[in-house]
Amino acid sequence: MILISNIGNRDVLYNDNTLERDNVRQKGEELFNNYDMEKEKLTYPLLEPFLKIFANKLKNIYIFVTNQEDQRVRNSDTLFLGQIIKKWIRDTYNIRVNVIQYTNNPTDYEKVYSFFTNYFTQEESIIGRTEKRIISLSGGTPQMNGAVYVILSSLYLEGNEFYNVFKNKLYPVNHEKTINKILVKKSCIELLKTNQYKSIIELLERSKLQDTECLVFLLKYAQQRKNFDFEKAQEHFKQFLDLTPHSLHQQYKIFNLQGQLKPIELIKELFWNMEINYTNQNYLFFVALLFRLEEALLYEINNYLFRDNFKEDLNRKENHLKFSQYLEKKEPDIWNSLQNKHYKTFKLKIDTDDLGRPVFFYIAFLKLGTLDKNIKPLMSILELFDKINKYQYKELNEQDRIQKYKDKKSTECLGDLRNSSIIAHGFDPISREKIEKLYGESIEKLYLRLKNNLEEILYLFLDNKDLDLSNIFKQINEKIENIILKL
Repeated sequence: MILISNIGNRDVLYNDNTLERDNVRQKGEELFNNYDMEKEKLTYPLLEPFLKIFANKLKNIYIFVTNQEDQRVRNSDTLFLGQIIKKWIRDTYNIRVNVIQYTNNPTDYEKVYSFFTNYFTQEESIIGRTEKRIISLSGGTPQMNGAVYVILSSLYLEGNEFYNVFKNKLYPVNHEKTINKILVKKSCIELLKTNQYKSIIELLERSKLQDTECLVFLLKYAQQRKNFDFEKAQEHFKQFLDLTPHSLHQQYKIFNLQGQLKPIELIKELFWNMEINYTNQNYLFFVALLFRLEEALLYEINNYLFRDNFKEDLNRKENHLKFSQYLEKKEPDIWNSLQNKHYKTFKLKIDTDDLGRPVFFYIAFLKLGTLDKNIKPLMSILELFDKINKYQYKELNEQDRIQKYKDKKSTECLGDLRNSSIIAHGFDPISREKIEKLYGESIEKLYLRLKNNLEEILYLFLDNKDLDLSNIFKQINEKIENIILKL
């Protein structure tokens, strides 16, 4: 018979108190070095119940401790608690203890499962030969215990006894119920990595796990927000808060959508969705959202450039005719220059009722040329849009075209790829390779340049250098993951 257990900061108590989480390693080392003097003050509430019952049958004990390579988080490591436990068991019960070190983040599901799969597979000739495996699921992190449970259950259909410890008593684990819960939770965490909120909801509903109603409302909020249905998202958020203790409401304040979102806020939401599709390698929607983002930014750039004299909102197309009339009267140089511009090889089409992206691009480009000061973020984003759409293609000589667009003849660009895809008017596929060929550089460079330019522009528009532009879905996912782990 063998005993298997993960070790956490609750496994060794000093004067009946757990060691502070950010001081476990240092305090553990001190206690280990002074074990003979301190041993009377040490207790082992999670392991002692096993030893009182099984000590005379145990041949080996396997305990897993953390010894993380990342220096920033080593303070919480249980390496020396494992050494203390080994010394205590050897002196008290004379049983062999194997201390195995885990060097990665003990809350990272993927790394934890990989580690335990490799370890138990390599040690199968020893661990599999024993007639009975006693496994504690009370020490260590939930991720480590989940991995031990799932992997040992998969490797050995018989000979496993899983226990939880509560108030110094052992409680056998309901195997079928527990394995289902662990697998569901792990699946939910994996789906969360790709923002598959709807799939998580369906999985939770099929599995019929208890205490998921609050979580489902938060998942629905995230799903509707991702779909730009902010009104529905807000309804679900309120339902989530109704089921959440008021003492926790403050930490969810950042997720609260206040009424109708302003265009600037919608631009942030657009980019956050682009980040999701970029991360998930969903290039079809990445390109589709890229052009929606460009349109929204061109409106806002012109709103910003003409804010002192033209007070109407250019996001409203009924104001485009007014804007055309304003330019013709108040900005004749810009208006006359527009009549001679070409978009790629064709004369620029100016519909005064709906000015369109190329027209707004040139208006902003020409306006920036008349300003005394150089507003670098705005010029930088226009240069990026030009690289994506080749707006100024005809105006450059052959050598300049090669330098700017990586070709000397073709006017084909990302704009054409978007328009010929299923998103717009056709059925042409969109792939990473096509995007990079038409853009002229890697998609990583496109994404990073867009991200940096966008941050600079939003700082400019909102006049706030301390603005937090981190992806809201990352923060939502962290809250959702915490709730999933506590199910």
